[in-house]
Amino acid sequence: MDQERFSARISSVISRVMESFNENKYIDKENTFRRPDEQDVLTVLDELHQLVFRVFFAHTRYKVFTAQNHTSMLLEDILYHLSR
Repeated sequence: MDQERFSARISSVISRVMESFNENKYIDKENTFRRPDEQDVLTVLDELHQLVFRVFFAHTRYKVFTAQNHTSMLLEDILYHLSR
């Protein structure tokens, strides 16, 4: 793909993203008093990363013996952080 076409596609994507913010969807509403803690968000992302790519990472936080137990613990932690 040449540089001009690439630039045009990037501009198009940016325009669509910016237009979507004007559609007043539920997800775009800001609630300044109920924002998640930054550390909780990072923890959930890390746990999702471990869950999706579990065969590539060592089990550093937990001492587990089976993949099922590790998956169960990760899901419990993710649900806990999402419910806070």
